[in-house]
Amino acid sequence: MPYKNTAIVVTVICWDLTNNTYKTGDSAHFTIRAVGDGTEFTPSSPTPTEIDATNMPGVYSVALTAAENNYSTVTVGGKTSTENCIILPTQWANEVTADVAKIATAAVSVTTAQLGVNVVNIKGTSSVGQAGYAAPDWGHVYAPTSTNNLSATNIATSQAIASVSGAVGSVTGAVTVGAMTDKTGYSISGTKTTLDALNDISVASIFSYVVEGSLTFLNAVRLFMSALFGKTSGGGTASISFRNTTDTKNRIDATVDVDGNRTDITIDGN
Repeated sequence: MPYKNTAIVVTVICWDLTNNTYKTGDSAHFTIRAVGDGTEFTPSSPTPTEIDATNMPGVYSVALTAAENNYSTVTVGGKTSTENCIILPTQWANEVTADVAKIATAAVSVTTAQLGVNVVNIKGTSSVGQAGYAAPDWGHVYAPTSTNNLSATNIATSQAIASVSGAVGSVTGAVTVGAMTDKTGYSISGTKTTLDALNDISVASIFSYVVEGSLTFLNAVRLFMSALFGKTSGGGTASISFRNTTDTKNRIDATVDVDGNRTDITIDGN
């Protein structure tokens, strides 16, 4: 079977109309022409060679180069100057060359069709839109439960995944997300400096927070309770004391002037 863009040798027949037989020894009188997809041209080796005048009379070979055979349909024929003799043309249709060797690791040719089309570059090489490259149809992967290595693979917006019906095992890398319309099941995680990981903040860490100076939030609560709920002593004098709610010690000892203004404070929030 002839292949496109491949050198070929074909045969033509010279017929003697006067004697109604094959014509031998006539190659010197031939004018050979070829037609490729409707365009006539002269072969680079236009002189035919007689095959065997004794055992195959009247049959002559004509050689075409790969470039001359780079057509879908080719015809070789011509004429002879010998009186009452004709050349019967030969026509054939070429197949597309399939270079099976290119399935492995060799580079893809963009001029010769190759079976496999550079299988090496199917696995994630950024080759979308490049001549000679192919991409897998993930919708028809034979074993959908198998692991497919998509490292270094970018999915353009025009190739966005329509939906994921099954559960996604894990996503270990960073994910850039647009506007989230469904936040069900989401929680904050990360570092506290960005208001993440709030779940690991304890009550003790809240109460130990320093409000002012060395005064913690717990110290302040105890002093609030003493001033609001604790017993007092020294009312109407220059020294007023506020007890803790269990009445075991003074939380606040205040010195006041005749107008009741505090001039000195001693506190115990421990």
